[in-house]
Amino acid sequence: MPLFRFLHQQAYSAAVTLFWVAQSLFNVSVYVKDARARVLPLLGDDISAHDWHNILGRLHLLSWDQAIGNLVYTLGLIALAVSVLGGVYFSREEESPAE
Repeated sequence: MPLFRFLHQQAYSAAVTLFWVAQSLFNVSVYVKDARARVLPLLGDDISAHDWHNILGRLHLLSWDQAIGNLVYTLGLIALAVSVLGGVYFSREEESPAE
């Protein structure tokens, strides 16, 4: 029995939340891929405020920005698939009569 189901008995809600996480991962992947180029418009005009440029630069992974961005995007795809499949499964489970 999954932990979230054990704790709160709200598996369908967890699937919906995972869908939102997937959408966020898609958005983050675009920002990660922009770490070296820094062409996306940011809040404020300070180009040094690019979080992913700073994070990957400090970790000496700046040259891996495209690969890391693709990894984040892939994690988003996996989360999306799990959320949709889980949502369908748990919605059917809630519709079935209790035994």
